[in-house]
Amino acid sequence: MTSVIKQVTLFEGSALPNVRHDLKGLTMGEGPMDHEVKKEIEEIIKQISCDKSVRCYTSGFKNLCKARDIGLDSYLECLEENPQNCKFSLFFGYSHFCQCPLRIYLSKSIKE
Repeated sequence: MTSVIKQVTLFEGSALPNVRHDLKGLTMGEGPMDHEVKKEIEEIIKQISCDKSVRCYTSGFKNLCKARDIGLDSYLECLEENPQNCKFSLFFGYSHFCQCPLRIYLSKSIKE
């Protein structure tokens, strides 16, 4: 998977404990990440409680959970090895679906 986000510099100042939460240095593609995208990511992070300490965000979006957009608005197909260990995983039929608002936003909005 080619990363849309090439460089991430994170700063202190998070509203969440132990999570860096300022996106000033975040870039997407060749230029700075759009202000609205940064704002949306910040709002999503403020509203979720992640058992994985928002590892996707704290890693600069280099350590994203494996998921695939399957055309549903509010779900992705979870491709993680042990999806049952994630509170955002929903088992249905023979698959697990990702309900993480941040992961869905990244997939749907910036195709990551």
